[in-house]
Amino acid sequence: MTSPVSFVLGEPTELHQKFVAIASVIAHSTLVAGDVVDVSVPDELAVSGPSPS
Repeated sequence: MTSPVSFVLGEPTELHQKFVAIASVIAHSTLVAGDVVDVSVPDELAVSGPSPS
């Protein structure tokens, strides 16, 4: 991955599910610089774009 992307894990629980969700996003999405992937609730992950400048 060559672009800066942030991952929000939340509490240190359900880490296996969170890492699986992150791997799925990386494998099946096109992420761009500034994207934020929130897996704090692994079954309800969210990807948001960069905040406006």
